Amino acid sequence: MFNSIFNFNSYLLLLIILVPIIGAFILLFIKDVNKIRLIALNSSLLTFVISLFLWLLFDNSSSKFQFVQYLDWSSELNISCTLGIDGISLFFILLTSLLFPLCILHSWVVKV
Repeated sequence: MFNSIFNFNSYLLLLIILVPIIGAFILLFIKDVNKIRLIALNSSLLTFVISLFLWLLFDNSSSKFQFVQYLDWSSELNISCTLGIDGISLFFILLTSLLFPLCILHSWVVKV
């Protein structure tokens, strides 16, 4: 269903990794505490939403790795990176991406 509408299922894992990194890079240049909190919360919520798509598109009937992406960094040096998830790591990704926005919201009560 979502696979035909959104054709980014091969990039979901890469997005889950890159969105927090980009959010953290943006935070390097912000001085206002309220803006920092909002940007951190928004980037973590976006990561959680992307991980929900990962859960919706996951095929429970297969025991193979899914959303596999192979990145060849340097063929001369034989350096590459392979990303993929199985059933148990799907729930760890969901748990982690849910805990980050909750921790950021909880940290808002701390006075700076």
